[in-house]
Amino acid sequence: MVNRSFFFGLLIGGVSIILVVLVLIAYSTSKILPQLEKESEAKLSLFDKPILKISDLPNLRHLYDSGRIKNLTDPDKVYVINYWATWCSPCIEEMESFENLSRKISGGNIEFLFISDEPFDKQITFISRKKWSFPFYKFNTDEYKRNQIYPRKWPTTLVIKNNIVYLKVEQKYDWDSEIVTFFLNGLTKE
Repeated sequence: MVNRSFFFGLLIGGVSIILVVLVLIAYSTSKILPQLEKESEAKLSLFDKPILKISDLPNLRHLYDSGRIKNLTDPDKVYVINYWATWCSPCIEEMESFENLSRKISGGNIEFLFISDEPFDKQITFISRKKWSFPFYKFNTDEYKRNQIYPRKWPTTLVIKNNIVYLKVEQKYDWDSEIVTFFLNGLTKE
């Protein structure tokens, strides 16, 4: 008799657990998934339209060859410009995701530029220790402060094509994500 009630109780308990799991699955499907889809669509809408048309992009001085000036006027190029500093830990933390992104990107129409206003020698020493492979540039602080793309905080990353800012992120970000890769590859085809 005791065995029979034990198995009956076990059966009722098992069925109850299965019902609770099914209710949770139904709830998550009806409530949580639509919310995740909305959030995903909101993230995608960040990439839908230009943010700012820039009248004049300032020139940059190459870090290792200060006589070499970089202008950002090639209409076929997408420029990923990252403002960073040696004292900025989020800047340093996101460099690996930029390295990964640059390996994933197809085509040669995307150019990564890393810009700081710190002295050349300080940047060179720091970059050499980290063994980063990107092109680093220095900007003239006075010239940049008069420009529309001067950062308010670090890190700041801009995606620019044809003097149009398509994306501006003023925080550390996961740059090697699939959505960023898709977005950048799409800009190269415009």
